[in-house]
Amino acid sequence: MMDEISIKLEKIIGEIKAGGINKIGHYDEANTKSKIIEKILRVLDWDGKFDLEYNVMDKGKVDYCLTIKQKSEIFIEAKGVKHELDDHQKQLLNYSYEEGIELAVLTNGIKWWFYLPMQGGVRSNDRRFYKIDIFEQEAKEIASKFIDFLYRENVKTGEAIKIAKRVFKNSQEYKILNENLPKAWNELISNTDDELIKLIGEATEKICGCKPSDEMVKEFLSNNTSKLLIFDNELMPIK
Repeated sequence: MMDEISIKLEKIIGEIKAGGINKIGHYDEANTKSKIIEKILRVLDWDGKFDLEYNVMDKGKVDYCLTIKQKSEIFIEAKGVKHELDDHQKQLLNYSYEEGIELAVLTNGIKWWFYLPMQGGVRSNDRRFYKIDIFEQEAKEIASKFIDFLYRENVKTGEAIKIAKRVFKNSQEYKILNENLPKAWNELISNTDDELIKLIGEATEKICGCKPSDEMVKEFLSNNTSKLLIFDNELMPIK
């Protein structure tokens, strides 16, 4: 069953890729919905199982509310293909929070941003846990993520939320590590850590056959500390 769904999704994604932005770049919101978003939702078993222009407590409307047994499960806010998404995530998160929606999606058909609106302990902007870009990622990978997060059976069983929270946790840990690795490096360099001195000495000996004394390594580090420290404007993100 999953393989069949994946094949259908990959076909839709492949057609979008083959046509390129020149074919769909003129799509307004209505065309984006009917020719991209709803085609994907049908494959994911949501055909006729969502509310359009769902009214959120008289505060506004969200484009799609995916429901199971009349319970709102997922909000999807849709924009035209050429629309940038950054300006619309705050409203989606606010609407989702008001209704207690655990999983929300913001999309222009090409880019799909996935959120955990109820996730505590982080800023609103950090509640996005995954991004899809149809023109940047492989069709198989994209299809797999659509199934993970949006396949109706996965939403029904709670598996979609479990996977989403796991991806969120991993992304948060990655972000923390990416921010703190330079700090760890700077601390080692600044404090001439004994283990670092040993490693440098052994590496030098491996290269030239002569091992420097600990004092020589310390002097080298001391003379070159300013060159070895990493500053924020020099940081390169981990790939």
